[in-house]
Amino acid sequence: MGPSAVVLIYNYTKLATQKIDCRPKLRLRGHTNEGYALSWNPNINRHILSASDDQTIYFAWHLFHKTLFGSIGDDRKLTIWDARSSHYTKSSHVADAHSAEVDCLSFNSFSEYIRATGLADKTVALWDLRNLMLKLHIFESHKNEIFQVQSSPHNETIASSSTGRRLRVWNLSKIGEEQTNDNAEDGPSELLFIHDWQRGKISDFSRNPTEPWITSSVPEHTIVQDGGTEFLISKIYPQIDFFSVNLNSLQ
Repeated sequence: MGPSAVVLIYNYTKLATQKIDCRPKLRLRGHTNEGYALSWNPNINRHILSASDDQTIYFAWHLFHKTLFGSIGDDRKLTIWDARSSHYTKSSHVADAHSAEVDCLSFNSFSEYIRATGLADKTVALWDLRNLMLKLHIFESHKNEIFQVQSSPHNETIASSSTGRRLRVWNLSKIGEEQTNDNAEDGPSELLFIHDWQRGKISDFSRNPTEPWITSSVPEHTIVQDGGTEFLISKIYPQIDFFSVNLNSLQ
């Protein structure tokens, strides 16, 4: 999605042989304004969620329950929906416990109850779906509004990025661990790593589903040439390694 209200679906396996005419396989129509959010259902083939500026929301599929998904937005609410319901305007649960606008949402890969949200107040909040009115923990280190948060499919860590250029990785098993004064100066005990090699604001990032610690990120002011754009692929921990890739070189 983008400036158009149409969702475009491509078959990436054919893009390498269609360097000039890269036509989408499907065009999904239904929105009235431009869109910015998409989420494929990890449990049901060919099911996709999309959101646009006709209602400002962000969403994510639940990783354990194939028909559940959550949505958040500027109204500071977390809403849980069940795709099986015939009442499209009636949600399963609504929590109004955020202290600021909510920009992003991620369900945990190891617990069906845990999820994280990124807020405009520069914090990441950890929640238990069994008690949506009480935060389990607040992650504090970012200097700017949180734009993306994502749980790891390999371990109990979450990554978050803000309107700045730094990506932070948090270790949930370290929450509440005692620190020396010197260590506390570097951040809270659960702050595992700060990725600081992006040249501009991180517009989006994605953690590799098969390779632990591999993350790709896209800067806001990237140079686009011949239909390609540059993004960063990083091995963020424990060995720091990164390189830039131009999408044109992959065709």
